[in-house]
Amino acid sequence: MDIRVLEAQQWLNENYGNNPLFDRQEEDGVVTTLVMMGLVEALQIELNIGSVTGIFGNQTLAACPTLKLGDTGNIVRILQHGLFCKGYDPGLDYGNFDSQTEQAIRDMQTDAGLIGAMQHEYVSPILFQAILSMEWYKLVSNGDPVIREMQQTYNYYYQDYIGICPCDGVCSRSTVQAMIYVLQAMEHLPTDVANGNFGPTTRRCCPNLPYDGEALDYFNEPYGDAAIQRLTQLFQYALHCYDAKRGQKNRFSPGVFNGEFTVSTSTSIQAFQRFVGLEPTGNVTLNEWMALFVSYGNPARSAEAIDCYTRLSDAYLEKLSIDGYGIVGRYLTGDVVIDGQRVAKNLLRPEMRRIFAHGMRLFLIYQDAREYMTENDTADLYNYFTESRGYSDAEKAFCTAKVLGVPEDEIIYFAVDYDFMESEVYAKVVPYFKGINDYASKEGRTYKIGIYGSRNTCSIVSNKGYSISSFVSDMSSGYSGNMGFPLPDDWAFDQIDETSLHSNDGVFGIDRNVVSGRYRGFTDFGNFDDIDGYEDNGAALILRSDNPEKKIPVYWSKVLENGEYVAKNPMFDYILPDTCFNLRPSYTEGSIVFVYFLDKGGRLNAGFIDMRDIKEDPQTSTYPYPLGYVTRDSETGSSSITVLPDPSPSDHAVEFTFIVTSPVTIYKQNGDKNRELPVNSRITIARNCETGAKFPDRISAVQFMLPSAEGGVFELIDPIVGYGWVDLDIGLKPNERKLISEWN
Repeated sequence: MDIRVLEAQQWLNENYGNNPLFDRQEEDGVVTTLVMMGLVEALQIELNIGSVTGIFGNQTLAACPTLKLGDTGNIVRILQHGLFCKGYDPGLDYGNFDSQTEQAIRDMQTDAGLIGAMQHEYVSPILFQAILSMEWYKLVSNGDPVIREMQQTYNYYYQDYIGICPCDGVCSRSTVQAMIYVLQAMEHLPTDVANGNFGPTTRRCCPNLPYDGEALDYFNEPYGDAAIQRLTQLFQYALHCYDAKRGQKNRFSPGVFNGEFTVSTSTSIQAFQRFVGLEPTGNVTLNEWMALFVSYGNPARSAEAIDCYTRLSDAYLEKLSIDGYGIVGRYLTGDVVIDGQRVAKNLLRPEMRRIFAHGMRLFLIYQDAREYMTENDTADLYNYFTESRGYSDAEKAFCTAKVLGVPEDEIIYFAVDYDFMESEVYAKVVPYFKGINDYASKEGRTYKIGIYGSRNTCSIVSNKGYSISSFVSDMSSGYSGNMGFPLPDDWAFDQIDETSLHSNDGVFGIDRNVVSGRYRGFTDFGNFDDIDGYEDNGAALILRSDNPEKKIPVYWSKVLENGEYVAKNPMFDYILPDTCFNLRPSYTEGSIVFVYFLDKGGRLNAGFIDMRDIKEDPQTSTYPYPLGYVTRDSETGSSSITVLPDPSPSDHAVEFTFIVTSPVTIYKQNGDKNRELPVNSRITIARNCETGAKFPDRISAVQFMLPSAEGGVFELIDPIVGYGWVDLDIGLKPNERKLISEWN
């Protein structure tokens, strides 16, 4: 405890504690962010600023007076307490700007690099802002002298652009932000144009190094030798700062900071380029500038991988291939809200087949907080990350991956898509990943554990031994764990840009990812003995119930507990009466079986149901899809379904003729498209038909007849093998069904 800090806290509470705009201080004598914010609140109250926030922003800066020798009052005392908290001694004559206070001001300016003509005996608003900030101007124990030298230099030359930045020797977020301002100053952007953002103007003015004369400054003038030397020195400093370790030499440091493009500078650039996934040329382009100063780097640079929540059709995959992408990241479970409606984003096995057929690699992401948000009625994930949640998420992810046929030892990237401060990462995210690892150890570590998150979050979890690969959310440049932190050493994918692509199936959104090569995903299915019927055809059934409110819940996971398989992790979706679904054969004991169905968002989906929900209810049963006798009123368009009795096993095969009420696609036996059938076409489906193993959203069909066919002649869908496929309206109710038995 520091007695001077305690005095500041006590004085603040005594003088401002009864003001409802002031947040009372904890009187513990420890300098924290809250202490400095309390001093700013007191200043804002003294300045009669309506918005008392504790943040020394532009409004406070504009209202703040310049203090000098001989001034008195509470504002002077606020200044003095701020100096004490920063480690400078203004004396004990509180409220009186005397010679000792003036000396403390000079000492602080010297530490900040403001010497000679840049040093003043008065306190300007900018200097007052620096004193009441949480920035430090003395070299801290883990600080780097080279970084401090840079900080002091840029405070001296570029105060009009950067204010007074910290000089603690630490490359923090604020230091990187200041370096962008310095770059803009060197590009000759006026102070009212420079904004600290690496925008189009800053990019346009960035010179290649060595300078080739192509880039021009803000005023469209070429750079002179002195300007290029300063820019080269800035780049040398930035290389040194990129991943400065506590007490260790930076691995990319050129060792010299004189603005000369030396061999050591070029060698350091090559090492940096290899690490961040750029071509190791040893020269500097816009790619290198942005890789140092912005978490996502140059969003226009080439990228080999994408991730998306959209299920990838053949047309989408063709577009991705044409554009040079070879790796795709997809979600294991979950849904997203599009235009106010929840739409499934999870990967299905037919999509995996398409991805592999197009010669692409696949990697997996787990991000599904639907159950948490539903139970807690919130979209805020701050309290989502707990050890128990990590355990249950791993169970859900591992089960889903195994059911999909993901090979053993592949990586699942568990997402931390939240802006946690470093202390919160240790308090919340680390326990979450401990839970994931606890389940993986119990399960036998079928899959390896990766993390999706900010740079610092990924590094912390990796250093704790809880993940082996990082998928970095660098596109979230505003996250506190990105700017000022290097890429984690184990990064595999670096998310840099969000865009949309146009294909024959329409527009779809993707995130572009740079690939390090440490992990590239997988290209085929694995072999598991307990997969539920993926390699066999399924049965198309209709759920029939005399209770119209009957719902059969669907779950993500099938888990063996106490010797019995149980369904876990609800999908918040249901199979409803008079809808059809695709039941897959099960090779494990118990009542939990895998189904395909049409979910509430209107998309094909897959999960587990408990057949006891059907069999133990006397009002509920299932019937083969063709025996659902669907009729539609020709005048009103309303439909009804009459379910016929189950056939006995000895009944001979019967073919049912269906009428097409809206266009449907028919396919050959190998899955190739035959044609689209128009309304009023006819198609025949056998009573003993099946749904496909490779095509679970299709039902086997025999022949078709177009409305214009002469003499009512049917044609075989696939003349070579005698049968083909037709889109099955899995889950649709009668009034929405494309295939009906007859018109009234």
